[in-house]
Amino acid sequence: NGVFFAPEHKAYYADTRLSEALNPDAIYRLELVIDDTTEVKAETNMISVDLGNIQQPPAGLDNIKLNLANVGPSQITYPDYTFKWMSTKGASRYDAFLLVHFIEHYWADDFHTVLDSSRARTIEMAIGTVDPADDEGGLELVKVFAGETFYSTLETRLEKNIRITRELGVWDVEDQIARAIDFVLIVANEQLAIYLDVNAPVTGIIQERPEYSNINGGLGLWASRTTQKVIGLGYTTDTIEHLQEGDDTAELNFCTPNTFSDYTCQ
Repeated sequence: NGVFFAPEHKAYYADTRLSEALNPDAIYRLELVIDDTTEVKAETNMISVDLGNIQQPPAGLDNIKLNLANVGPSQITYPDYTFKWMSTKGASRYDAFLLVHFIEHYWADDFHTVLDSSRARTIEMAIGTVDPADDEGGLELVKVFAGETFYSTLETRLEKNIRITRELGVWDVEDQIARAIDFVLIVANEQLAIYLDVNAPVTGIIQERPEYSNINGGLGLWASRTTQKVIGLGYTTDTIEHLQEGDDTAELNFCTPNTFSDYTCQ
C-alpha cells in the first residue's frame, strides 16, 4: 500500500568516472517520455563542494581530541563542543551528527580469558539541523554538542553485559592517537530541504501533511545532496576515564587501545 510500488521496483543509475563527475556549478534536468504520451520533466541545482569549509574541528589536523567530560576531585562536568562551518553555495539544510566507532569483544567467560568473537560497531549521535538564511554560501553556521549526550546515548543504546568489552577507536601508531569519532554533515539543496521539512514527524494536532513533488508530470523528488566530514577524531583522557568509571557507563566495559593509558584494554 502507498504511493510507490513495493516490494520490488526498477532503479536506473549512472556510474561516473573522474573526468565525468557531476559538475557542482551545473543545473541537471530530468526528461522522460512514458509510453510515447506522458512527458515528465524536472530540474535541480547542485551543491558546491568545498572540503575546507569545516572550521571546528579543523580538517587536515591529525591530533584533534574531543573533550566530552572533565573529571574533577569532587565532581564531573560535561563541556559543550561547538562545531562550526561555512555554508556552501546551493546548500539549504545541514544535518550534523557524530559517528562513534568501537570494537566489541564477546567473551566465553566472566573473567575474559576465552574470546569468542569480535566485531566493529558504529553508533550515530545526532547533533542537530541547521537551515542557512539563504543558499548563496559564505555564512558561518554553528551547532553545539553537549558532552553529556555522548555518555547518555551510549548508556541507552548499548547492552550492559560482563562478557562484552568495548575498545573505543583504533590506535594510530604514527600520530599516537586513538581515532574513534567522525564529524559528518549531510548537506541538502533547496528541493531536498523542502521535502525533508514536509515529511518531518507530525507533532501537532493536525496529522495531514501536504504532498510535495518537484516532478512536472509525475510524483517524486529530483534533488541533490552531498556529504562533508572530518574523520578520525580522538578523545581526551578525561573522556575515557569517565566512560570507564562513571556510574552510568562503567558496566559498558569501555577501554582505549592506547597501551600507554591507564585505561588501556591490555
